[in-house]
Amino acid sequence: MIKQLLLLIIIILSFCSEVYSESECKLLARIDNDLWIIKSDGIPIQRLAFIGGMKATATWSPYEKYIAYGLSTPIGEEKAIIILDNTGQEITKIIVEPKESYWIRYIDRIVWRTPNILWSDSNVGPHGGFIDIWKLDPPTLRRHAKHEKRIKASNRDCEVSPNNKYMACIVRDNGKMYLEISDTDKKEYPDASYFHDRDPRTVDLKQMERVDKIRFTSDNANVIIVGADKKYKFNMLDNKLSEIKELPPDVTIKSIPEVVKIKKDEKVPNPVYSNG
Repeated sequence: MIKQLLLLIIIILSFCSEVYSESECKLLARIDNDLWIIKSDGIPIQRLAFIGGMKATATWSPYEKYIAYGLSTPIGEEKAIIILDNTGQEITKIIVEPKESYWIRYIDRIVWRTPNILWSDSNVGPHGGFIDIWKLDPPTLRRHAKHEKRIKASNRDCEVSPNNKYMACIVRDNGKMYLEISDTDKKEYPDASYFHDRDPRTVDLKQMERVDKIRFTSDNANVIIVGADKKYKFNMLDNKLSEIKELPPDVTIKSIPEVVKIKKDEKVPNPVYSNG
């Protein structure tokens, strides 16, 4: 019955770019087995790529110039991030893990905070996962991406600083919540294949009942923690946590609905196959 009432359900794969373009906000969405650009009201605009039935993650670059997406392929298959322009043309391909390797099970999230820095979460679960940092060539992106480092993450609620020097994570333990800040240049784990700070800074967040987002300021000096009704700033230099009323001008946090329903009288346009 529900299927008969809805023409189509579009599942949003990523939030609007946190730096909006001059045009209206556009979203990345999954329609059946394809990745699309849609308007904020749910109207499809442009088909980008076939993604099949696999779980996918996708995100805009700042200023909505490029799109990066990755698929959760089976173990033993290549794990890659594909970068497209906003017409769907493939610009470059980042090999997160080659086909013959079995280290990564899936790519959980892709984050594009600056025009030339991209990072991807892999194997994220209750006991953490890994964050890979990739450095791109922003003018054309046609060169191979340089792998900067692989970092051990505590869990899925983590954020890397703009200079890739620090990682902030929200840790929940026995009903308590902490902000954990790691030095990503430390390699203290017995396995030398990734960076891991075994003695991170820990900040008690007992003032907050819930944390929705964490962000670094652009100067890497502060971590902004946003909850349901309160905002806090942790100063990295003096190790001080203080409540703030407004977000700093260099920190923007936006959200959109996760599911958009298309009405009966709206039609999906013919697919535009930009990649042949």
